[in-house]
Order: sequence, then structure tokens, then C-alpha cells
Amino acid sequence: MFKHLSLSCILLALVVPTAIFAAPKGEKVGSIRAVTNPAFKSSGSCAEDAKWSEVKMGTFRQLDCFKTGDGGSVGLELKENNSTFSIGENSLVSINNLVEKDETGAFRIKLDIQKGYMGFKVQKNKGHDVNFSTGTAAASIRGTEGVIGGNDKARFGWLKNGPVS
Repeated sequence: MFKHLSLSCILLALVVPTAIFAAPKGEKVGSIRAVTNPAFKSSGSCAEDAKWSEVKMGTFRQLDCFKTGDGGSVGLELKENNSTFSIGENSLVSINNLVEKDETGAFRIKLDIQKGYMGFKVQKNKGHDVNFSTGTAAASIRGTEGVIGGNDKARFGWLKNGPVS
């Protein structure tokens, strides 16, 4: 009996830490279409001590965080409607939330630009929108292209066309 109990305890000791310390993985949001190094990705956290790895072409998920250095950039494309986002150099951007096909058939994605800037080209589809937030500003974008971001001293946004709300 003690032999089985000991074996069970050992298995539990091996399995529980893996489940507890595994990074949370969200839904697949889209594809990584372009990478210029230095560019890094972390799943579930943007903290400096998070587990960062070089960005590779492939998919990205809700809760992923991207960090770029001097000259680095990352190009992302949403799977739902081919909207594209370009994370610029020296940036830190988190894919906070994705509501995919809500009750009206629309989706909403929330991006948190913690540092740096991001270019975007959001396709115009009824009800679809993208919400950007920075440390001091927030914008909701539908069917336009532009840039949003900033640094410690100033935040900015530029649109080619379309409304900001």
C-alpha cells in the first residue's frame, strides 16, 4: 500500500509544477507574417523576467506579448479578416483579448501598446473593430490604416482615413 502511495506522490510532484508553471495559452488569433530581429515573444506575460524566445514565422495567440529591439519589427495578420499590424522597433505590445464572432458575428481584438508604436491596416467589416490602448490613451479603429504609439514623453496617433472613437 505504501509503495503505491509513494509512487502516486512522486507522479503528483512531477505533474503539478508543470501544470502550475506552464504559460497560459490563448486562442490562435492570426499569423506572424514578417520578422526583423531583434524580436521576441512571450506567452502570457510581458514582464522583463518572462520566458522570451525569438519570434518565428507561424501563428500567434491571445495573451502573447511581443518585444522588439533596435531595428526589430514584427508583422502580424489576423486570421478572421486579413487585417494587418506592424510592431515597430523598441516596442512592447500585448495581445490582451480577442472576442471572436460574438453574438452579432463580429470580432473585437484588444492590443496594449506598453511601449513604442504599431502600424495597422484594419479591414472594414460591419461590427469588427480593434481597440488599442497605451499608458495614457485608447482608440477604437474600424476600416482604416495608420499608426499609434509613443514613448515616455508623448503619445500619438495618425489615420489615413476613417473615424477614431
